[in-house]
Amino acid sequence: MDRKSAELKRKAVGIVGSGQFATALALRFLRAGYDVTIGSRRPEEAKIISVDGGESVFSDVRVTSVTDCVKAIDVVIVAIHAEHFKSTFPPEVASECAGRILVDVSNRNTRNGTQTSNARLLSTLVPEATIVKAYNTLSAYGVENDSAGGSRRVPVASDDARARAVVMEMTRDMGFDPYENGGLGSALAMEESVLVVFPEWKLPGAMAVLVVLFWVIFALSRFYFATPGIMRWDQLPLKIFNKVFGASTLTLLSLTYLPSTCAAFLQVVNGTKHKRFPGWLDAWLKARKQLGLIAFGLICVHACISTLILSPTYMSAWFEKSSVLIIVPANHTHDVPLNLGGVWMTWIGELSLLFGILAVALMTVLAVTSLPSVTSAMSWAEWRLVHSQLGYFMLTLAVTHVYVMGVPKWVKTGFPLVFFRVKFMSIVFPTLVIVLRLVLLLPCLSAYVDRIRLGWERKRVDTRMGVCEQSV
Repeated sequence: MDRKSAELKRKAVGIVGSGQFATALALRFLRAGYDVTIGSRRPEEAKIISVDGGESVFSDVRVTSVTDCVKAIDVVIVAIHAEHFKSTFPPEVASECAGRILVDVSNRNTRNGTQTSNARLLSTLVPEATIVKAYNTLSAYGVENDSAGGSRRVPVASDDARARAVVMEMTRDMGFDPYENGGLGSALAMEESVLVVFPEWKLPGAMAVLVVLFWVIFALSRFYFATPGIMRWDQLPLKIFNKVFGASTLTLLSLTYLPSTCAAFLQVVNGTKHKRFPGWLDAWLKARKQLGLIAFGLICVHACISTLILSPTYMSAWFEKSSVLIIVPANHTHDVPLNLGGVWMTWIGELSLLFGILAVALMTVLAVTSLPSVTSAMSWAEWRLVHSQLGYFMLTLAVTHVYVMGVPKWVKTGFPLVFFRVKFMSIVFPTLVIVLRLVLLLPCLSAYVDRIRLGWERKRVDTRMGVCEQSV
């Protein structure tokens, strides 16, 4: 009997507030088999309104005062704005919250520079209760509807491990994916996280914009200002910008794979893996996924445009020149040859397309495996195989695609004029990245890096004879 009573008590939840978010939580807990009690400052006027605007009266939901709610229920979700904390929890109500778990779901409207979270504010008003921060990353519509977008992962923070465990179990009962987010000190970061839009995309986005702008300026200078007349302005939207997208893709892919190489060389110089990387390198390493996805988007655009303009007119170097002899006897004393353009693709065109298609195919694999749902199903060895070894192979294919296209023209152009060609300049940086990677693969250097990453350190110690190196 006691066990049954304890189970029934565990399946009860209180909610302070009767707004849209409170109603969405109530509906979700009802579906999970919980007894729901809503505490309102004006229970006689409180109504349960669904997110879609329809009014519903749930016979299983009990609406009481805030005092009665916290008296009867051990776990109470505080679904009101922080501005109403003080009026909702006066001293006489706060005293009834002793020993209760209060879950703060509130957020702020702006980043006002305060160092006190809403959850910490609630803990000062209700000092004898255990405060948990959770559910603030969810929307009312996302709580009520399984088909709504947005992440279903829910961070849970509290200074009390038992309270965290209770709320995480309730979260799983609702069908969400909770994870521990430390003590209540992390509540401020949780509240600020919902006010920032795509924070991890700021640096890679800025880098991508600068890269594209660089190649736009280079292409305009090359085709319209340095050598005017070589391209018509009506070729700018597709032919010229297609070169820009291709060059930008190669540069962004290089920026994606270069930081790991820099990190390896830095570990070799430091002789240890325990020294933190500089801030700029750490931020660069964290931006690799976004840089790769931006590059994937650009290569998709480049592939589409290339398909549209794949013809002897646009890509004359890829097609053989052939003439068809048409004899027009009238008013002519000799044959009239008419050049009808290329018919068959040359080996340059076919080989370049092959490498380009293979590179795009591998980039697609890399993009798909970067999805969280796919990544979570991969082991570390599988992830490293795809995003390191397969990634460098993809970069090599992409660079080879350009080499096959450009080498015949570069030989004819010669130095230093070849430095004014977009294709040639676009492969300089990626070629350097590949060469640096090959240097790291040398047996002597590769074994040294492996030893460092296994914990081996090279320390420098002072002796009377000077400075020497010591291995530990």
